[in-house]
Amino acid sequence: TVTTVDREGIYFASTWNNRPVHGDYDPDGPAYLPSTRVVVRGNTLKDLGGDGIVITATDKTLVEHNRLDGFQRRSAGYNAGMWPWNADNTLFQYNEVSGGETTRDGMAYDIDEGTFGTVFQYNVSHDNAGGFFLVCTATGRLADAVIRYNISRNDHYRGIETCSGSFDRVRAHNNTIYIGEGITQTVINENTTNKHDITFTNNIVVKEGTGTATFNLKNNAVTLAHNTLANIRSTPGNPGGTTTDPRLTDPTGALPDGLRLRSGSPALRAGTPVPGSPRRDLYGNPVGNPPNMGAYQGRGVAGPLRPTATADAGNAS
Repeated sequence: TVTTVDREGIYFASTWNNRPVHGDYDPDGPAYLPSTRVVVRGNTLKDLGGDGIVITATDKTLVEHNRLDGFQRRSAGYNAGMWPWNADNTLFQYNEVSGGETTRDGMAYDIDEGTFGTVFQYNVSHDNAGGFFLVCTATGRLADAVIRYNISRNDHYRGIETCSGSFDRVRAHNNTIYIGEGITQTVINENTTNKHDITFTNNIVVKEGTGTATFNLKNNAVTLAHNTLANIRSTPGNPGGTTTDPRLTDPTGALPDGLRLRSGSPALRAGTPVPGSPRRDLYGNPVGNPPNMGAYQGRGVAGPLRPTATADAGNAS
């Protein structure tokens, strides 16, 4: 348990971190030698001044079953919940992050520069002022990242945001993003016109109540397909997708039990197969062929519908 610290919650660092894939590269420094067999599991972190869990200079680290509530609370800098920097093949799964403050980052998760083969799967994010996800490289490189089968509920400001640098092969698929009453979010916010590559496939994004949900796409670097985008203003091109209500179960209860698909949902078996997908979803259901849209891959359930909320008329596609 880590409670009320004024900088990092759990942070890894190494002198042997020099390679030319990040902005702090020192060609005269010690050669890159990552730590291995690192596991960060079962921790509870609360009331942090800066970042939550930061993985650096490691290979094949596993970060799972951690709970973070309240970060970026006393910092004038930029901090996020859980993220890797200059690390390869990091797997983040079954984590829950909430209570991120400010929009100087302040989002739950981040894939940062100098990272390759990062996977975020089966995680929950909610009520973060900065949003759900950052994909960020300033002067370095990142590539081959996967964001899949995660749930975001009532995250503010942005869903996925990019930084100023270039990156390749970022795949965001089968996530469920619910944006409720009074929240305004840019679902994908491109902060760069530099070369980058993101696919956004089989995701469910639902906006309800006052506030708006929009996309800010600048240079055709984001490829959308087979997504449900319900009550989103100015929906971008989305081949195979829909703007129809996916009939989610009540999002106000404990996560991840809410935000599943009710019987008769048009999102059932409406996705497209994604190469390299895991065999099961966050709930343990097998991933079908074709899969459902969103994070939930089971059969339609008979749970209660989410409370009826009329989307702001200006939000409709």
